[in-house]
Amino acid sequence: MDREVLLYYDKLNRTDAISLVTLGKETDDIDDDDNAEEASQWEPPTLPSYISIYVPLANILIFLVGTIGNSMVIVVVARVRDMRSNINLYLVNLSVADLLVLLVCQPSALLEFYAKERWFLGRELCLMVPVLEHTVVHASALTVVVITFERYLAICRPHSRFRLSTNCGFSITILCIWICATLTSLPFLDMTSLDQSTFYDGSTCEVCRTVMTHKWHLYFVVVTTTGFSVLPVVLLACFYVPIICRLRARQWTGEGSGRVSLGPIDSARGRYIQRSAALSSCGYRLRTHRQVIRMLILIVVFLFFSLVPMRAMVLWQTLGPPDVIANLGIENYYNIIWICRMLIFTNSAVNPLIYSLLSTRFKIAFR
Repeated sequence: MDREVLLYYDKLNRTDAISLVTLGKETDDIDDDDNAEEASQWEPPTLPSYISIYVPLANILIFLVGTIGNSMVIVVVARVRDMRSNINLYLVNLSVADLLVLLVCQPSALLEFYAKERWFLGRELCLMVPVLEHTVVHASALTVVVITFERYLAICRPHSRFRLSTNCGFSITILCIWICATLTSLPFLDMTSLDQSTFYDGSTCEVCRTVMTHKWHLYFVVVTTTGFSVLPVVLLACFYVPIICRLRARQWTGEGSGRVSLGPIDSARGRYIQRSAALSSCGYRLRTHRQVIRMLILIVVFLFFSLVPMRAMVLWQTLGPPDVIANLGIENYYNIIWICRMLIFTNSAVNPLIYSLLSTRFKIAFR
């Protein structure tokens, strides 16, 4: 997602091309006259075969599940009129962001994996891919926050004038999500470049690199990394605590229980039926609220455990000493990087499964 391997090598050697760097040793350490024999015996670091097997297989599975699932969510909401509630429209936006994560981030990451960090897609895509990658990831996180805030207003502040559920409010909110996600990703244009690199055999190639050459680059990476991982979790916790408390309070007071034992049986028949229907409707709304909240909490849990490892890894690469990272070795480093990457891809693929398991409407619509 963040050209982690490139950042890793750049931490080891700020000036040489990545392929000139071995783990814990640089080619600048070789004197052309004194160490020629040592240089001739050098072997480029190679990946264990099991990494070359599980990385593509796992990514193919995640890609298929995610693209099919998110496409089904978009199609179902578009075709079934009863599914076009405000919460479902926000979930469609989340599915669009997740689908773009799988269509943009995953192929570019696999391309670099197979191409040994070489870049074949030209300068324009080299500059745009990091921006697109971060834009869709940021949009996904922001959409989850907005959905939770909308539920908070509906449950805890039902009489508030500030609403996101109107048609105008929905359109403005979606527009703001993508504008914010794009603006917070544009600085990667200044941090990305297509450079000439030299391999061990002396051949040259082009490498797309994301490096921090200015101090503000470092500040930007730290702020965006924490801002789109820690801050959303804090905000979501602030919203969910009062939501859960309010739903429990309604349950304890009997609101929405759906019971019809109101008043004596010889009371006015019309009023009795009206009050019974009102309570039944209230009980349905309460059950729906609980169902949606359970679904959103599970989405948030997956979001947290998928984003935080990668964000922590990026901060460690950015702020940690290069030799500590180098001591991991290429096998451990690639395992950590690809597990973190696949967690993000899995989060984008698993949301439709959560909808089908915890949402009755989606479960019926998917059949």
